[in-house]
Amino acid sequence: MTHRRGAVLLAGIILALAVLMPAAGGAGHPLLDRLRQVFLRPGLEHPTGYYTFVDEAGNVILRTAVSVARGSLFIDPDDNHYRVVGVRGDIVHTVLEPAGEAALRPPSWSGLQLVEPRLWSPVLPESATAPGGRDLAVPLGAARHVLLIYHTHSDESYTPTDGRHAIPGNGGIYDVGETMASALSASGFTVVHDRTAHDPHDGGAYLRSRRTVRRNLQFGPTLLFDVHRDASPASEYLTTIDGQPASKILFVVGGTNPLLSANMSTVRRLRAAAEELHPGIIRGILVSPATFNQDLDPGAVLLEMGTYLIPKSYAQRTATLWANVVSAVLGAPTPPEAPGAAGDPTP
Repeated sequence: MTHRRGAVLLAGIILALAVLMPAAGGAGHPLLDRLRQVFLRPGLEHPTGYYTFVDEAGNVILRTAVSVARGSLFIDPDDNHYRVVGVRGDIVHTVLEPAGEAALRPPSWSGLQLVEPRLWSPVLPESATAPGGRDLAVPLGAARHVLLIYHTHSDESYTPTDGRHAIPGNGGIYDVGETMASALSASGFTVVHDRTAHDPHDGGAYLRSRRTVRRNLQFGPTLLFDVHRDASPASEYLTTIDGQPASKILFVVGGTNPLLSANMSTVRRLRAAAEELHPGIIRGILVSPATFNQDLDPGAVLLEMGTYLIPKSYAQRTATLWANVVSAVLGAPTPPEAPGAAGDPTP
């Protein structure tokens, strides 16, 4: 308890410094940016609300609870690249910069190990393969793909439908994952929906879900979906697809992840297919200074499916449409030779 009080006190001091020490142009101090990542991001998220991203003219371009720092990158639906130059309180200041794969990870992140300590994970070089010998590319074409769905933040829920924003161990996000799993299974994919709970919703949740991912790598999944919901205003995610209310999707990519380029390639292909099939369904791509366990596999994808302020049914509709997107990217699955063939995972 004494250690917890000390951590809370230190967090308060850091927050006060962040407010009282603004830099020119609204940019935060680099040291404060890093300290905020450690002490003020329980679960790698805003501790109490959400961040508002603004461009150089002060226009709002994104609202999200996902943690950010100097160097984070937001890619909007029009492929505009907004680099974070400072975080001042809840306001995230950005500048528009040219698109380019080389600029995904700023040099200042090369030694950043504070957000997600890797004491438990191997640091893979850029040229390495993923665990199990997978190449750094998601295979395409007709094949019997295995897909993994899991939930790092297993308490996340949708207030209008679930009655509260969080239900420890059995959040409404499970229902969204189950809808996605059913749609993907109906499309012919082999789906593992791992419902392991990773509570509490804190900075250790990704360590606990890391064990879940590693356990499921034995099935050789092509894509691994960590399904979340955001904590931003409802307007950030509300949309209409084919005349029906639905939720937009925000991709989140770990910028300190050594497989960053491979993960971004996967996300870009999914985004392109999603926009072609269901225009307006993608909110954008956020590159944040963490790994989100994406260093374990090039096909690891984090999806923010709506916010706690929208009905769960909107996110479930999008989860159903997601099967169309995956089919377009991977190709129609080849039916198994026989039910229960050796080596088949059990969903």
